[in-house]
Amino acid sequence: MKRRPKAVVVGGSVAGIACAHSLLSADWDIVVLEKSRCPPTSCPTGAGVGLDPQSSNFINTWLHSSPYNTPHSIRTITLPLSIDQNQSVTGGGNKKRSQTISRDEEFNFRSAYWADLHALLYSALPSNVVLWGHFFLSFSVSDDIGGSVSVKARVLQTDEIVEIVGDLLVGADGCLSSIRQHLLPNPKLRYSGYAAWRGILDFSMNEESDTIVGLRGLTQILGSACTLILVLEVIVHYMS
Repeated sequence: MKRRPKAVVVGGSVAGIACAHSLLSADWDIVVLEKSRCPPTSCPTGAGVGLDPQSSNFINTWLHSSPYNTPHSIRTITLPLSIDQNQSVTGGGNKKRSQTISRDEEFNFRSAYWADLHALLYSALPSNVVLWGHFFLSFSVSDDIGGSVSVKARVLQTDEIVEIVGDLLVGADGCLSSIRQHLLPNPKLRYSGYAAWRGILDFSMNEESDTIVGLRGLTQILGSACTLILVLEVIVHYMS
């Protein structure tokens, strides 16, 4: 009987869990190492994730082929993003002008909270795939033809060092990846040329302003009790 190839995935966030599903569907044995001691709990807040149609189809394929998961569709935890519109507003007062830059009425994306998406994907995996509380330490590759990869990790609960041998190492440990740091020890950040300014203004004392009335016309989510607190931040995008 032919041995199934084995993959070691470092990082148990959405990317790592998705890699595990993809490799399982290709008949690989999978081990996911995650430094968090337990799965994150689902909550109604947190980062939002946009899923294009291809991503949704992949996820539904994984869910439908899994005997471990309920509910069985990505639609149960997502909302439709059917229109993508970019709009600019110039001037003020009577000279205010609004212009639609682009509008796509066949956008067909789905939106989900990060925690909900992670919980759905994790629940569809076999219970022994993700090793929680395992802190990645190092890896080495054998000199054999088609050499194996040996991964060392520390078990946070016992401080024990464990070694896992596989045929493939997947680095899904985020933008500060330890694996990438090993392969590219001195990467230089290069400014991508993009800067995003995001602001939230306080309209709690002026909820009948043109801005709030316009927003209510676009979405049913904002109601009269909605209070917007002033927040201003600058996001500068870098790429290596």
